[in-house]
Amino acid sequence: MRGYPKVLWQKRVTNYKRLKKRFKRIVKMFEQLDYNRVRSLDNEKLLQWMKWTNKNLKWTEDFFVGKLVNMILLQLTFSLIAYCTRDIVVAVFSAIMLAIIIISAFVMLRAREVQEINYIILSKEQNRRSW
Repeated sequence: MRGYPKVLWQKRVTNYKRLKKRFKRIVKMFEQLDYNRVRSLDNEKLLQWMKWTNKNLKWTEDFFVGKLVNMILLQLTFSLIAYCTRDIVVAVFSAIMLAIIIISAFVMLRAREVQEINYIILSKEQNRRSW
């Protein structure tokens, strides 16, 4: 550049480079802050949703337990009919129903376990963030 002594020009360039690095660091810091804020908001929404589902899960569990009890009674009736009549078709149907009952009970218990674990993890994370 004309009009600038070489030493001043180099100093100006190094200042510019230093400022550029600092600016990049600041931008990165703000991006990180924004990301953390968004993440915590998502976690809060998720926590609220999980509290709501936890409340409503009790009702759904009662509903499904009622359905399972009905299915078990129906299955016992069919197995009794199969035993009395020695009918293979009814026995097969009864076995299929028993398999469905066992699978549904297992899925329901597993879903409840996962729900409780997620709720505990999220509430711990929320407590950690609030401190």
